[in-house]
Amino acid sequence: MNHTEAEIIAIVKKLMADLDIEYLEDIPFEIRVLKDRKKSYTKRIDMETAWGVGVSVPSADWRDEDGTISINIDDATGEIESYLFFSAGRPIPCYARLNEEGEYRLIPIGN
Repeated sequence: MNHTEAEIIAIVKKLMADLDIEYLEDIPFEIRVLKDRKKSYTKRIDMETAWGVGVSVPSADWRDEDGTISINIDDATGEIESYLFFSAGRPIPCYARLNEEGEYRLIPIGN
């Protein structure tokens, strides 16, 4: 593995801060190592090894239930290759990239 769990957590915390998304700090991130991501739903993901991170967030959902953000980070590059916010409505698959100011921005997959 090229990245440690601590490095992945730091990437996710920066993403949450840059997007101004409050997450449930008392609930630890769910982190898994994902193997062979060549057959992903997005078609953009072509990673042999990735980190899958689940982040619990307070939801703006009309049901007042907490939501989950699912993030896949390519272990080879450290880039966020998929971001899905499961809350009210259908999630829009995105990836995240750093802009000129060094802040993460979401880019819908397919654009």
